[in-house]
Amino acid sequence: MKRNLTVVIVLLMALSTISAQQYLYLWKADGSHVSYLVTDIDSIGFYAPFYIVNLTAEGKGTVSGSGEYGKGETATLVATANKGYTFTQWSDGNTDNPRTVLLNDNLTLTATFSLAASAFSVSPTTKVMFSPGNLQYHANLGSHLCADGTTQNGTWRFAEHQWDMVGYGYGQGGAAYDNIIGGTIEGSSNNGSTKAWKDLFCWGTSGWKSGANASFPEAVSEYYYDYYIGGNPNYDFSGYYAYADWGVYNQIGDDAPGTWRTMTKDEWEYLFQERPNALNKYGAARVNGITGVVILPDDWTLPNGCSFTAGMTNANDYKDWGQVNNVYVGTQWELMESNGAIFLPASGFRSGNSANTSNIIAQRVGAAGYYWSSTVYNESSVYGLSFSSNALYSQAHLSRGSGRAVRLVVNL
Repeated sequence: MKRNLTVVIVLLMALSTISAQQYLYLWKADGSHVSYLVTDIDSIGFYAPFYIVNLTAEGKGTVSGSGEYGKGETATLVATANKGYTFTQWSDGNTDNPRTVLLNDNLTLTATFSLAASAFSVSPTTKVMFSPGNLQYHANLGSHLCADGTTQNGTWRFAEHQWDMVGYGYGQGGAAYDNIIGGTIEGSSNNGSTKAWKDLFCWGTSGWKSGANASFPEAVSEYYYDYYIGGNPNYDFSGYYAYADWGVYNQIGDDAPGTWRTMTKDEWEYLFQERPNALNKYGAARVNGITGVVILPDDWTLPNGCSFTAGMTNANDYKDWGQVNNVYVGTQWELMESNGAIFLPASGFRSGNSANTSNIIAQRVGAAGYYWSSTVYNESSVYGLSFSSNALYSQAHLSRGSGRAVRLVVNL
C-alpha cells in the first residue's frame, strides 16, 4: 500500500563545504516512524511503501500484530487461546506461535483455535473446563483485584495439583490427615486461623460485601442465616448477586475477576446423570495416595498403560476406600490428566462453633468430598455435590454454615 508522506531533508554542514544527506521519514499511525536514506529525492517523489498486516481469529482466542509496517520491517504475530482452547495454525498452514514475518507486501492471516480435550458438557448447550485444582485462600498474604474495581487483602489461588487439599482433620480409619498439600506438609489450616491456607469455605464467602452477616472467606460461623446474600435466603449467585461467587468476584492467581464461576445444581446433575454416557464417565479413585472421584471429559480416549472402572465402590462403610479399582500414581495420572481427566479429592468439610474456635475443625478429610453449587435449596441449605467411597449425590443439600470445597469452571 502507498501512503502520501512528508519528506524531511536533513542538511549536514562540515567546515565550508556543504553536503546534503536526504532522508525519507515514514510516520505511522502509532506515532513512530521509519527513515530511509535517499540519494535522489526527485526519483522518489512523495510516495513510499507501507504494508498492512491484518489478523483475525477463528474460534475462541485473540491475535496481536496487526498494523502498518514499512518495507523491510518485521512483524511479530501472536495467537493467544482462551482457556480450554488451543492454537492450531495460521491460515497459510504455518504453526509457529509467536511468528516473525519480514514484510514486503500486505499480509492477511487467520489464526485457528480448537477446543481442548478437557471439555465437559453441563447442559445440552454448555461445555465447561474445570479449574486445575480446588480453590485456596490465604487471608494474610498479598492482595487481589475484584470485579467491583477494588483491591482487597488476601490471595486466591488454585491448588498446584488436582489431588492437593489442605486437610486438618480426620481421614480414613480415623487416621489424622493434617495439611495435605500434594501429600506433604505445608503450613495450612481449615480451622479458625487466618495465618494459613484454607480450602473449605462457607457458602457465598467470596469477600464481596453481599449484605450477608458473613461474606468473607475467613467466616467460621456455623449459623446458616449468617450466609443470606442480600439478606434474603432465596438469593443465589445470579444477577446483582453474582459477585457472591468466588470466581466471578475475585482475581484468582493471574486470572482476571469473572474468568471462573461456580456450577449450578442443574449443571452438576447433568454432568453426572444426563450427558451422553454419563454413568460411565466417573469413578472412585486414589491419585497419588489421595482418595476422591475421577471425572472423564465428553471425548475420552483411555491412555495406553492406564485403566478405568466407572462407578463408586461396593464398600459397606462410606469411608472404606480399600476397594477402589482406579489407582494412579506418577506418570499414570499425568497420562490421565493430559487426556482431560479431572480429579476431585475427598477434602471433607469444616464444622464447629463460632463461639469456641477450638471446635472449628475439618472432618472426614480423605473419607468424603463436598463441593458447592451456586443454587439455593432452602433457607438453611444449598445444593452441592457429595460423595463417599460407595455413593455420589449430584444434588446433595449442604448446610450454608459448613465449610465445603470449591471447584470452579469456565465456559467454553
